[in-house]
Amino acid sequence: MRRIILSSLALAFLLGTLGCNAQGSGSDLLQAATGGPRSWQVMDPAWGLPAATIKTPAGWGFGGTVFHPGQDCALTGHSIVFNLESRDGSQGIIELPSLRAQSFNDAASMRQYTARGCPVATGMTAADFLKSVVIPRMRPSARILATGDEPRLEAAAGHARQQLQRIRGPLAPPTVSTARIKLAYQRNGKPVEEYVSAMVVCSRETYPGMNLVHIDCTADNVGLAHAPPGQLDALVNGFDTNFSVKPNPAWLQQLQQHVAAETSQFNRQLQAQNQQSARNAAAISNNAIANIHRTGEASMAAARNSQAAIDRSAGATAAHMGDYNIYSDPHTGRQVQLSNQYDHTYINDQGTVAQQTNSAYGPVGGGWWTEMTPKY
Repeated sequence: MRRIILSSLALAFLLGTLGCNAQGSGSDLLQAATGGPRSWQVMDPAWGLPAATIKTPAGWGFGGTVFHPGQDCALTGHSIVFNLESRDGSQGIIELPSLRAQSFNDAASMRQYTARGCPVATGMTAADFLKSVVIPRMRPSARILATGDEPRLEAAAGHARQQLQRIRGPLAPPTVSTARIKLAYQRNGKPVEEYVSAMVVCSRETYPGMNLVHIDCTADNVGLAHAPPGQLDALVNGFDTNFSVKPNPAWLQQLQQHVAAETSQFNRQLQAQNQQSARNAAAISNNAIANIHRTGEASMAAARNSQAAIDRSAGATAAHMGDYNIYSDPHTGRQVQLSNQYDHTYINDQGTVAQQTNSAYGPVGGGWWTEMTPKY
């Protein structure tokens, strides 16, 4: 028996080199199984813990690992990935990590982004994502037979839409869609059919002052399932009966602690940025006051005639130079000074503020979140 490190599978996908290899034999990628049904452990190499237990039918092989954020620009979230395959290779199931693709209408931004080999988002739907990011890398020579929604993911998509609508409030939420694309290709010289599916959340942000449009898409539950012609639906429909994936409670606890530590670090950084912004703003305000006193009484009288316009202009300048902005709490109406270095700023019904640059998802947990609008 041989066991693979499945990171080679996912990393090859990210580098765009797996497509041809994946259409040959997968037996060298798997730990072979003999006898009756088996249970396999998916190990997390970073945390040294089993992340999940996967049960397979008799004769199926296995490979699996865990990916964490920061390993590649295409990876997002903490993902359990695995590759399951029947003994003869005629049937198989692959779960890929959560993936991210972006695009910019600015040529310089796109050059910088693509120079790192990051996937490019060509549209706003799950079908667009699968056709432009997943299929070209995994199945470059396959023919597309049909495209539709993924029924198994529609409930999760509906929940995500409701959550994003609550977070965004009156603002337009990101789009949430599912897709299942049916492919046909040759595997080990024999014809197979395959479903490629995912749920994708896409946001489109426009920055008028910079004439910039940014599309940011995140794909979850990215899976592939192949079987001989006429047997694919039976494999997919029988997954819940013949297979099971159960996360390890100890790993889930470690995940919660890790996320809590990341949140705490983020809050400390945000507090430090706000303190520095306040110091910068105070220095700017003191200089502005000194200049006003030197203008004399006549200039002050003229200034009072257009005080409202001056306040807006000075406030915007101070905010820009101080790396902060003024945000209004939609729940109480009070104004809050926060960093302007993030794309999105949220506040929940308990008064807790969260800022982030990922436009596909808002904060998770902690009550009801509403996006705050900057004053300047």
